[in-house]
Amino acid sequence: MFIFTDAIFLTSRRGKPVIQIGEHRYNKYSRSKGAKAIWVCVKWSTKACRASITTIDDTIIKTNNYHTH
Repeated sequence: MFIFTDAIFLTSRRGKPVIQIGEHRYNKYSRSKGAKAIWVCVKWSTKACRASITTIDDTIIKTNNYHTH
């Protein structure tokens, strides 16, 4: 299990859920439903960054922390 003490759950200016870990921000993937959620780097579409986080009930269970930017 991964422990991220610096993970901060926030709300964006538009009211959407966001996770901030260090200098990187992750948006909740729109198709995530229920307790399990996938979060993708905010540079997913503009920089083709494939870094992501998987959570269950706001607990991080899996990460792909390789950023391309």
